[in-house]
Amino acid sequence: MTFLVKSKVFLQFPLKNVMIYRHALLKTNSRQFASTANRDRLDLEAICRSGHIPKRFNFARDVFDRHVVERPSATALWFDNDTSEHKFTFSELKRESVRAAVALGNILELSEQSKCHTSPYILVILPRVPEWWFLHLAAIRMGIIFCPGTTMLTSQDIQYRLEASQAKAVITDSKNMWKIDEAVKGLKESSSFSPPLLRKITVSPSHGDLQNDWLNYDDLISKVNADQVTDFNDADMDSESIAQIYFTSGTTGKPKMVAHSQVSYGIGHYKTSALLDLKPNDVNWCIADTGWAKSSYSNFFAPWITGCTVYIHQMERFEARKILEVLHTKPITTFCAPPTMYKSLIQIPDEHLFRFHSIRYCVGGGEAVGAEVAKVWKQKTGIILHELYGQSEMTAIGGWAPAREGSMGIPNKDPGYDVVIIDDEGTEVPRNTEGNIALRVKPNWPVGLFKGYMKGGPNGPEFDKEKNDSCFIGDFYNTGDRAYMDNDGSIFYVGRSDDVIISAGYRIGPVEVESVLQTHPAVVENAAVASPDEVRGSIVKAFIVLAEQYKNHDQNQLVEELQAFFKRATAPYKYPRKIEFVESLPKTISGKILRRELKKSEEEKYKQKKRND
Repeated sequence: MTFLVKSKVFLQFPLKNVMIYRHALLKTNSRQFASTANRDRLDLEAICRSGHIPKRFNFARDVFDRHVVERPSATALWFDNDTSEHKFTFSELKRESVRAAVALGNILELSEQSKCHTSPYILVILPRVPEWWFLHLAAIRMGIIFCPGTTMLTSQDIQYRLEASQAKAVITDSKNMWKIDEAVKGLKESSSFSPPLLRKITVSPSHGDLQNDWLNYDDLISKVNADQVTDFNDADMDSESIAQIYFTSGTTGKPKMVAHSQVSYGIGHYKTSALLDLKPNDVNWCIADTGWAKSSYSNFFAPWITGCTVYIHQMERFEARKILEVLHTKPITTFCAPPTMYKSLIQIPDEHLFRFHSIRYCVGGGEAVGAEVAKVWKQKTGIILHELYGQSEMTAIGGWAPAREGSMGIPNKDPGYDVVIIDDEGTEVPRNTEGNIALRVKPNWPVGLFKGYMKGGPNGPEFDKEKNDSCFIGDFYNTGDRAYMDNDGSIFYVGRSDDVIISAGYRIGPVEVESVLQTHPAVVENAAVASPDEVRGSIVKAFIVLAEQYKNHDQNQLVEELQAFFKRATAPYKYPRKIEFVESLPKTISGKILRRELKKSEEEKYKQKKRND
């Protein structure tokens, strides 16, 4: 899994040396500084295609600032909250991010002459406010490791992240300051780690003296003078050093720390930009929480690799009707949202709202879109709904075309990814055989693939051998997603490996069930899981959120109607033998349905029933 530089030749180490993890990963002692003007333009497509990365790289300097030089007055970031709008040009955004970089360097005591051997981590927990974008660019400029988190995190969640990362600073808004204080209190009470040098910064306007050692972002920025901005030079980073850490939920245990290098997102998202079909004059709206990797995907790296405008609406809650109104009235040209959002959008009865004036490209990402949702969206809007496949661990690798109905499409190897289906031992399986979606990592390591999972260690984050050995198998990275490839090369998604339902010997993907149920007008959203059964081992159970007009229907009759509807639409062995109507479905903080919680609940009910019997 190692990708090291030797002389001028880029060597791919064999996976038996997987735990070397690019030994220079955390090193920044060779920190050097250079300006955009002194750098040759990078051919990102060629880099992704060949896997030969530059020795040193800084996304802010080498990619973003190219737009500052060539299109300084073009809009980079557009904030909208209905009552007011604020647009930042590329030139303005550079200035704001440099000011933030200087402020972070001051507070963390970093400088061009810094002797530190490891880049500090900062935890940023902010809603959709401009400072999130300023700080992300600023961290890259300074070589600081950026760890985003959603504002939905609890104090316990934050405590875990602070402990695992040993962050030197945490930045949030006034609504979440109390969570940080509770998390720090919890850390001080624990014997494992205490953060005596943790800097706590709030982006909220100052109202008198801040308590509990809090610092105000605006105050820190105000101390940065014009000469410091003018004289600032971006860190000339080792391309292999860590740039971002994303905490992503696993099937068991605490969230995993996904480590990305300077280039894996900074260059690798060239592929995402292409799959989103972004052009320099586009206005791109991606509905994603700032704590998700998807926000970095489509609200940061991909659009600014292209040089288009990132549109951000600051509505507190994303409501389907409001989203349609924005799409109907604003000059949005490309739109990306989770499939659950599209499911809600197509329920809106007002057909005139689906007549968009500017949109030319729509994408669903985060989980499977489903053929029926895509079909209805196309009927209502006239626009194809493309499927985008990726993970926090990688850039986008799917969104392929042409796609057979119900498939994710046909992957191609260019640029940079060879997508195959493997068994659990790392061997490619025949066509039409279910297996694991995998990426080939030998002989060339994909530029957009992460460096590995990390965990908290006594001296800071360290690579997690157990987790990495479980997903890097032979020549491949195993994504953990189940699918099969047909004779034409189209990939059909089945589900996460732990979500697949085995009933009376039949293997049933939850997406197969959910996509059919979703076409019934009674269903707003649904989730299918395995429910223990004496005879069949497991049966399919569907949890359904009903449309408002169906909530007063006779539920027994509605269950029978849904089951009959399902059997008419697809193979009867897949039909949900149990259906439960619920008000909502459990979801991760990134909006993905937590099937495992529903499955666990069914297993506990079954065990309790057995005990009672």
